[in-house]
Amino acid sequence: MVSLLVVAFFLHTTPPLWPGQPAILTARDVMGTYAEGTRRPPSSGDDACWLEIAPVAADSVRMQLFCRHPGPGHHLGVMDVRRRFDRGKVVYETDEFVGHCRIVATFTRGRAVLTHEGSGAGRDQACGFGAYIDASGTYERLNARRPPFDLAPIERAVPRAKNPDHK
Repeated sequence: MVSLLVVAFFLHTTPPLWPGQPAILTARDVMGTYAEGTRRPPSSGDDACWLEIAPVAADSVRMQLFCRHPGPGHHLGVMDVRRRFDRGKVVYETDEFVGHCRIVATFTRGRAVLTHEGSGAGRDQACGFGAYIDASGTYERLNARRPPFDLAPIERAVPRAKNPDHK
């Protein structure tokens, strides 16, 4: 029985031994900027969704999501959270808004698959998003660099003007 546990632990903690065996991803492996509905950066003005993710500790990540819905309403969905990263997956849940919100990001090399669920008035409102915003989809990685985390415009601090008379 002990030898079976040792073998199971070894297989769980080692990189793939043969092609096709899934790798256990770390937060550093999935770091970067992802997009669904476009291959252009968020500054392009496209109606799409972007996801930025990077490690903040050995077992957690900062994840920022920005979705823009086309007119006539031009609704937005914005999320900026720090969550546990476990075996290639990040789970965000909240009851802060109208109903229960659950967004799950599952990562593989080069892409992230998001599922967006909500109860109550609707999944968009349950997550605090604007009307008709759905974050679900397959996001392709645009780059693997540490993201700037500037997707959530309401979360950024406003730069203070320098006072030339102040010494």
